[in-house]
Amino acid sequence: MRFSRARRIAVIAATGLAVATVATSVAGSAVVYRPVVHQGAAHGLVVPRHRELGVADVPQFKVVLVAVRGPVDGGAPLATVRASAYRHTAHGWKLISTKRVGRLNGWFWYPVSVCSMTLTPRGPLSQANTTFKVRLLATPSIGCLGSAVLHW
Repeated sequence: MRFSRARRIAVIAATGLAVATVATSVAGSAVVYRPVVHQGAAHGLVVPRHRELGVADVPQFKVVLVAVRGPVDGGAPLATVRASAYRHTAHGWKLISTKRVGRLNGWFWYPVSVCSMTLTPRGPLSQANTTFKVRLLATPSIGCLGSAVLHW
């Protein structure tokens, strides 16, 4: 039986949207990594400008990794990856700062994803003493690049 293109896209989208949670132990604290699976834009749909790649958190502190779509330079669209650090307060999550991972428009929009990420507190969580290490996928053929290390 042959299905229409719209039905095939709907089935792929429904079966492909999965969020995995992997918990590991780093420096005595639980680090939770939730990669976000993104489906490519189907014909006629608008491609989002931002895409969440993953979240790493420890009690009272989290880092959200986001790809921001950049220009199309005659070929594949580019992206800038940003890591935003948040501290939990009595009023909810408060943004501490945002840092760029790699160069401006230094990633390809479609394949960029997280290979690994860790968030390690270096002292009391009341202070911004946290190390964030991430490895990103450049392309499936190139593989994962070296670690980028950010400090808050």
